[in-house]
Amino acid sequence: MALAAVFQHEKVQTAFFSPALLKHYLSSIPTVFRDLEAVYVTGDRFHSRDAIEVRALVPGSVYNLYGPSENALGSTIHELAVQETFANGVPIGRSISNSGAFVMDSQQRLVSLGVIGELVVTGDGLARGYTNPALDQDRFIHIIVNEKLVKAYRTGDRVRYRPIDGQLEFIGRIDYQAKIRGHRIEPGEVELTLLKNDSVRDAEVLVRKVDGQEAELVSFVTLRSDELTPMKCDEEGGKSLTENDVWQQECQRMEALLISALKRILPSYMIPARICVLENMPLNANGKVDRQALPKVVLQPVTRKTARIIVSPRNAIEQAVCEEFTHVLGHEIGIRDDFFELGGHSLLATRLVSSINRRLHLHCTVGDIFACPVVADLAGKIGCFLGTVEHTPIPRLETDGPVEQSFAQSLLWNVHQSHPTSTIFLLRLAIRLRGPLRLDALGSALLTLEERHDSLRTTFEQRDQVDLQIVHPFVRKPLRIANIAAGDPGEFMRSLLQEQETPFDLETEPGWRTKVFHLGEEDHVLSIVVHHMIYDGWSISIIQRELATFYTAAVRNQDPLAQVRPLTIQYRDFAVWQKQETQTAEHQRQLKYWKKQLGGSRPAELPYDKSRPTVRSGTVDVLPIDIPNQLYRELKQFCKTYQATSYNVLLAAFRVTHYRLTGVNDAIIGMLVANRNRQELEDIVGFYTNALGIRIHIKDVSFECLVQQVQQTTAAAAENQDVPIQTVLGELLPEARDIAAHNPFLRTIFALTPLKNLGQLQLDGIDTESLKLPLSQAMP
Repeated sequence: MALAAVFQHEKVQTAFFSPALLKHYLSSIPTVFRDLEAVYVTGDRFHSRDAIEVRALVPGSVYNLYGPSENALGSTIHELAVQETFANGVPIGRSISNSGAFVMDSQQRLVSLGVIGELVVTGDGLARGYTNPALDQDRFIHIIVNEKLVKAYRTGDRVRYRPIDGQLEFIGRIDYQAKIRGHRIEPGEVELTLLKNDSVRDAEVLVRKVDGQEAELVSFVTLRSDELTPMKCDEEGGKSLTENDVWQQECQRMEALLISALKRILPSYMIPARICVLENMPLNANGKVDRQALPKVVLQPVTRKTARIIVSPRNAIEQAVCEEFTHVLGHEIGIRDDFFELGGHSLLATRLVSSINRRLHLHCTVGDIFACPVVADLAGKIGCFLGTVEHTPIPRLETDGPVEQSFAQSLLWNVHQSHPTSTIFLLRLAIRLRGPLRLDALGSALLTLEERHDSLRTTFEQRDQVDLQIVHPFVRKPLRIANIAAGDPGEFMRSLLQEQETPFDLETEPGWRTKVFHLGEEDHVLSIVVHHMIYDGWSISIIQRELATFYTAAVRNQDPLAQVRPLTIQYRDFAVWQKQETQTAEHQRQLKYWKKQLGGSRPAELPYDKSRPTVRSGTVDVLPIDIPNQLYRELKQFCKTYQATSYNVLLAAFRVTHYRLTGVNDAIIGMLVANRNRQELEDIVGFYTNALGIRIHIKDVSFECLVQQVQQTTAAAAENQDVPIQTVLGELLPEARDIAAHNPFLRTIFALTPLKNLGQLQLDGIDTESLKLPLSQAMP
């Protein structure tokens, strides 16, 4: 209260605060601000929530004053308007009198409105230089201003001119940037996202590297006073506040809640490895957050008192497995943790297997994950594997030209030739983009996708009874844009449906088409249409992720392909390799399994009220079914109790229902697998999916026992997923013909596909929304 008394006694009218001190007084002594005519906030980043609070308290003016020490006292200034809102933080404004502020690229060239660059300042307050000659030459430069050579200072701060009014926005420090899992990260973006959470008072995000490991983000937060009420220790010799067990439990609870909230907004590579809850941010002598003191906090061991106890690895193998679990699942893992209980599923299991095999040089399978989902158990099994031969890498073809289609493509190609105008195998995405969209950046991102992935430049044909795929050279072409008359939603919907219902002529054009519909100045819809010949569900995640990455790179004038891991092979390399693999001993071993597993059974037929046509009609329909929340919670609890995946429980329930309707106690149901159990296939757009036959024999057992039986069957199937379904059918039913039109074993397929993020993009500065198309236009 002393400061408030001083202000009142001395009749202080103008005050300067660092953001950290301002935050402190806002929470503890807000009366400090009630009589001030001018408040200047300077010295560090001014966060939006604090700006809104102080603006409401101060009867006079509030300014955000920006200026490095090298250009005292300030370089730019922004006056906060009453009830002003901030989408991307508080602007730092425009240059003050006798100063200049310029946004430049690495070559000291001015950049356009909205493009991120380095802030370069000039003015009367500029320092003469550094005593270190090398540093002085690097940071104090000369630029041309109004045809005159002027001394300037490179601040090292990344900024941009705000498109709506030309005000400068602070993005972050150049030297704070980091590369996490191949992605360029701006910690300031994570800080802004944390600060939008109502529970968070202050946030700092650092990049940390430990013992040569990959860099990771670590976040430190303080909470609003009403979010966490620590228990005091009055006993003599009692523990300090931060060691108090109740405090620790609350901190762990808040960390879990904040990480969960971030996962709903940010991509996985931007999620901090830890969020450490502090009572107060450490400050230096200048009242700024002492970032050098923060890492010491997170390195201190934390006693876990929450329901899930993190048990540390005991040896090198457990350490490696824990790290790979963490990489795939996105949060801290102990050796007692269960992969499926923490959100794992078959697609993530495929990624985990390829990651473990690449790191430890083994031949672990998806079946091993199902059999040993707990880290310690899997590590023990892996210990027995060490020394086994790992996968030989898929070779890259040395020549261009047509190659045979993969097994999956060939099967679908036969269906397409029977119904070339059908649209049932098209994926249609319509994504609304609201905000200052950079059409040039979006066009560049889409072209980079085509350049990176051969599949997006592939056509198909048949020559001499051989199904072929032809990759065409990359050609730059303009972005397709349709201008829609304002206020005419009918025209937009007609144009969109025409775009998305037009079939592909796969012999003359690739199965990939994009178009932007311009609805208003900051209102666009991106249409993406892809044919199943060149994509699978896994590919859509790649397209969404890389499109966002490439767009950001284009906006920031970065090399887009430098932001992603290079592809060692392309889809055509896989297709040729897959055909060659049919001659290997491993292929024969897996084929032997399928002949034994499926022989003598029959396909699960649904009880139709009419016979199947001899020729496919090419039409489909969708029947939506809503699962009540309570039933879904019960399903998740059942899965946890019996250590089963949602897919296996639902598949067992479906098979039981089928048995009750038909009386068939031995039947085969189709299961789709990603068929990407190799690390080099993880980032390639293409159609890899394989169908497997799951034979389920209904016996006089409980449903719980049936679930365990199904889980064992699907795990064994996953271990033998490399054999294409047509090869299996060719062995079991050599007389079968046209299996693409009528598969004699897989008449019913049961799939559980996570579509939560389908059509969701994370574009810099853009609000995105996946438009729901009519059911007739939904994904088949």
